[in-house]
Amino acid sequence: MPQRASRMLTLMIVCTSILQLSPVQAVSCGEPLRVANAVHTDLGKADFIPGDKFVYQCSPGYKLVDSSSDTSITCKEDGSTATWTPVQFTCTIKMCKSPPSIDDGYHEAKDTFPFGSTVTYSCHKGYVLVQSNVKAKLTCMDDAQWDRKAPECEAVQCAEPPQIPNGSFRRHDKYEYGMSIRYTCNGDFTLLGRVNLVCTSEGVWDVDPPECKVVWCPYTDIENGELHSRYKSRFGYQEKVKYRCNQNYVFEKMRSFAKCQANGTWSTMPVCIEKGKIGEKECNQPPAIANGVYHHPNNNFAFGVTINFSCLSGYTVSPGVSTNLTCVNGQWEWHKTTPFCKKSDKHISHLVKILLPFLSIVLVGAFGGVYYYYRRKQAKNKPAVCVSKNVPAVCVPTNEPAVCVPLHPQKVTVPVNA
Repeated sequence: MPQRASRMLTLMIVCTSILQLSPVQAVSCGEPLRVANAVHTDLGKADFIPGDKFVYQCSPGYKLVDSSSDTSITCKEDGSTATWTPVQFTCTIKMCKSPPSIDDGYHEAKDTFPFGSTVTYSCHKGYVLVQSNVKAKLTCMDDAQWDRKAPECEAVQCAEPPQIPNGSFRRHDKYEYGMSIRYTCNGDFTLLGRVNLVCTSEGVWDVDPPECKVVWCPYTDIENGELHSRYKSRFGYQEKVKYRCNQNYVFEKMRSFAKCQANGTWSTMPVCIEKGKIGEKECNQPPAIANGVYHHPNNNFAFGVTINFSCLSGYTVSPGVSTNLTCVNGQWEWHKTTPFCKKSDKHISHLVKILLPFLSIVLVGAFGGVYYYYRRKQAKNKPAVCVSKNVPAVCVPTNEPAVCVPLHPQKVTVPVNA
């Protein structure tokens, strides 16, 4: 028995020694959880035991969906193990407000502008950035603000227009895109070319400046014809003169005008051709006109014959044209431009004819009513005339019914309290 007790004591001493030599393994939560769009504060250790707390914060450019959310997790012991408490927050990306609008420019269209996004500005046609070195791109920063102010656009400018001899234009401090300047000539000088210049989006004038010159075309006679316009010894640039042919002569190609050109000469002069002489040819049937009819008795289409046409019922002649054409050397020539017949609005005309009598009655009745009302109002507002024994008098108010007092001095009894 003593021997057995001695062995048990020895075994207990050995086990105690083993336990003291072997360290106890502590319970741990391990690394903290990874959360989207969030970072953690570094606690300087990689192992966490029950009771340790770990705090997160949203990444730059992100924010809490709910600002009151708890952004920490805690290591808790769960029996023989330890775990982290659940994550109870969410981080969402920050948004910048819509970029500001600018005059004479625009930015690309987007629905939203999240952190890190960019927006580029452009100027409208004829406009450029105020300073070429200014960036036209804005970036949304982590504080949900744009990194710089929006750029500005200004109109493209043209150089001062050139001066021209014997002419001038109104000067300005600057000449911007779309601006027009107008030249004028001095005295008897004539402006040749376009009168006005326009500043283009490229910063140059759209055409060369005009010239100012003295341009006169001397009066010129024509054979077998005479001047039909007012006579002058000379005519200015682009002035027209009209001629007429002598009896038994007609204009070739129906040209009766001549125009003074920039070089001081006349355009093609009219030519009068004698009827029945060289070049006389009959014409075929005149060209058809849609919805129109010609009037040519006896189908006489000899050289020099002039016929006219009219439109069918329901159609009218187009404005500004002639309805006459003449046979010249076998060809029909219109006096102006080729006419055509356009559909007339018969329904409106017919409606007007129907309504005209009723409108007349309404207008007469309205006028009569206004006249009657005016006469009644005039009569109502007309002051009454007081007459006493056929003598003009004035009305004197009393507590009794009013009495009439003659206008001329007479002996009159006035009631008491008058």
